[in-house]
Amino acid sequence: MIYKGEELSNYPICDTDIWVDIILAKLDDALIEKYEKIVVADVVEKEILKFGKNEYFKVIAEKYEVLKKNEKIIVIEHSDIDEEDKKFLEKQLVDCDDRFRTGLEDSPHEEHKGEIVSAIYAEHFECPFLKSNDGAFREGNMGRIAFPDLVVKNREDMLRDLADEQCRHEYRKAIIDNRAFMNEGTRIYKEEKNAIVTEVQIQNLLLKLRGKL
Repeated sequence: MIYKGEELSNYPICDTDIWVDIILAKLDDALIEKYEKIVVADVVEKEILKFGKNEYFKVIAEKYEVLKKNEKIIVIEHSDIDEEDKKFLEKQLVDCDDRFRTGLEDSPHEEHKGEIVSAIYAEHFECPFLKSNDGAFREGNMGRIAFPDLVVKNREDMLRDLADEQCRHEYRKAIIDNRAFMNEGTRIYKEEKNAIVTEVQIQNLLLKLRGKL
């Protein structure tokens, strides 16, 4: 389907988690070399750009902004979708999870909405869907029931697409190790506001992360 002059079925749509994994493994160049461009839902863009406020992980947002500036990211804006189509897609959203109350506009933002909106857009615009964990899309699970024909590629599929076999273990380990750093950083980031952590802890973590990302 054509969107802003682009045939979106030529490119994969990414959710937030897979983008984070791509940056943690330093595979963003390989991603663009493989696919030329990627597609992102506007609600996912919000989630990614939030990392820009976090000193420890702002590279996740910074690299996104560079690729978008270079026209390598196509953002699906809910406001550009035909009103009739939008009503249908928002019904799908509520059918998938009736806790969502702010529709595709997502104002105020609702946590964990990006994955579902990405799946809805992937089906509507006929894009393959890149995501980190495809558990919800396995046979019998919610995602597969709601989107039976959706092509879903998980983290392992991504690694097979982007990395030589002998290098995949290193990339996989980089993702797992850096996710652990992210968990530590998130804890310190929250505690930092309450002056629970020391300046030494903060600087040590920043040094670790700058060597990794």
